[in-house]
Amino acid sequence: MKKLFIVILILFILVGIIGFISWVRNPFSKDILKLEIIASREADLFDRIEYQVRYRNNGNVRLDEAVLVFEFPNLTIPDQEFSLRNEVELDSIYPGEERIITFTGRIIGKEREIKKASASLRYRPRNITAFYESSTSFSTIIRSIPISFELELSSKVAAERPFSFSIDYFSRLEYPLSDLKIMLEYPSGFNFLESKPRGIEEGEWEIPLLNKTEGGRIEIKGEVQGKVSEQKIFKASLGIWKEGSFVILKEVIKGTEISDPDLYIFQRINNQDEYIAKPGELLHYEIYFRNIGQEPFSRLSLITRLKGDFFDLDSVKIFDGRQSNSDLMWDWREVSKLEYLDKGEEGLVEFWVEVKDEENLPNKGSLVNLVSISQMTEEFFVKVNTKAEFAQKVFYNDDVFGNRGPIPPQAGQVTTYTVSWQAKNFNNDLEDVAIKTILPYNVKLTGDFFPKEKENQITFDSQSREIIWRIGNLKASSIPVNVSFQVALTPSINQVGQVLPIIQETTMTGIDSWTKSEIKIISSRVDTNLPHDSISSGQGIVQ
Repeated sequence: MKKLFIVILILFILVGIIGFISWVRNPFSKDILKLEIIASREADLFDRIEYQVRYRNNGNVRLDEAVLVFEFPNLTIPDQEFSLRNEVELDSIYPGEERIITFTGRIIGKEREIKKASASLRYRPRNITAFYESSTSFSTIIRSIPISFELELSSKVAAERPFSFSIDYFSRLEYPLSDLKIMLEYPSGFNFLESKPRGIEEGEWEIPLLNKTEGGRIEIKGEVQGKVSEQKIFKASLGIWKEGSFVILKEVIKGTEISDPDLYIFQRINNQDEYIAKPGELLHYEIYFRNIGQEPFSRLSLITRLKGDFFDLDSVKIFDGRQSNSDLMWDWREVSKLEYLDKGEEGLVEFWVEVKDEENLPNKGSLVNLVSISQMTEEFFVKVNTKAEFAQKVFYNDDVFGNRGPIPPQAGQVTTYTVSWQAKNFNNDLEDVAIKTILPYNVKLTGDFFPKEKENQITFDSQSREIIWRIGNLKASSIPVNVSFQVALTPSINQVGQVLPIIQETTMTGIDSWTKSEIKIISSRVDTNLPHDSISSGQGIVQ
């Protein structure tokens, strides 16, 4: 036992000696280097976050060959000078020295997702051959996604009957969004019929570049099979393609219940079943409801909600009902068919409303009204044509060409005039835009055009005397397109004492790319009285 005790004692002494020698040779702790990340704890989607990586040498030994590695949270869009993983070679870190290196980028992820940034610093203390490494991390929660994303779906639908629903999206982000996609998961028994716009798949749509205050709607039509009272769940996702993966930004889940089709709802606008509205137009809505069930209805109420930017709510005139902001309401006390609707009977409510006629309305506009009666809901969409303008003016006093000839015009003498055409298009893009007119027999083109590059867009048929300016595509914009050309008028002796036409009634036509309707604007003829010029009264009468 005594020998065993001596052996154990010797071992303890040897271990102590070895530990002491090791401590003398390497008296360093990596806790001497303090490393931390300072940044925002919360941020919105695509917020630009500044990560400050701060390190300090709290020891009394210089740290050499230091290398800092900083990694952004996954899917971050680093500012141009950075990458997702950044490796920075540092100068020696002296005792007591503190430095900060800043990394910036835009954060991406799902609402309430935690995004983790990390940093590590590798270094070698002076006079020590071993390398040490300190590491830290920092988490930021994505507070909100400033994008509206809604699935508009009726709470009840009839089995094996077509119904419509929609997905609405709208961006309030300062940062433009690209590579966006919307995906929709359908329940079992759902039969897809169509969508507007068409998707790349039945439940998949690519969204073009989305700037701040821009948005859109996807309208889906289908039918569902199932038993009465069976619930059907739809799931819509809005996401972005990043590094080859689909990153979900927003999700919405809604359900509908299959019910017996007891009521049939449809509407007519200005006596038409299918209608395309025009800016500034007065619309007469007739909403019909028909009992297609086996039992009568009594004491019903009907509500239609006017949605979108194109309704002029101040212009609403309602018959036998009342208005509350965008809701129009009728109940059984006001409409007899709502008081009692027998099997097979049909009722009607009606109202009038004007379409806004403004220049700053969204592209691809629709008039949307949601009709609800007795747990049944139908949503109706009416497309709105673009707002376009065309102006035709004629001048003698003009600096473009420098007109010549007598004013008032003289029989047998040539007087030249400048014809100015201006076209504007505000809401939807126009295709195949053309402006046409007929030149009077005693009016000729001089061959002068401004701007000169528009000359190739203008043609003239000397037989029919038709002049055409083929603009082609005219984008939605508040910026007008213009062309001017010079004409020469030579009055005959038998026209003395008359006011002569310089250019006839002119028509601008084009196809609205959203509604596929023809847009037609007519500008009245202009004569030698020159209503747009500053000539004296009577100066347009041929002498």
